[in-house]
Amino acid sequence: MFKFVILSSLLVFLSGCTSLYNDRSIPTEVSIMPNDCANQRMMLNWLEYQIGQEQSLLSNKGIYAREQRALKHKKWDFKYACNPVN
Repeated sequence: MFKFVILSSLLVFLSGCTSLYNDRSIPTEVSIMPNDCANQRMMLNWLEYQIGQEQSLLSNKGIYAREQRALKHKKWDFKYACNPVN
């Protein structure tokens, strides 16, 4: 019985720690996304959602910053390509 309590406590502890890791699965190749102006709203919503994700406790700050820069640049590039100013 004691082993079962220890094992279940360890399992709960480990599963709680994994929830701190937010793997956003954002490809670093965001820049190769096409500027699909027909689906502009959907793509901008996705980019804004990804930009709004907070950094997880276990992620690398440098990688997070690089991903945020890539997402923000793609958002700007997308708006520039699909909404030209004459």
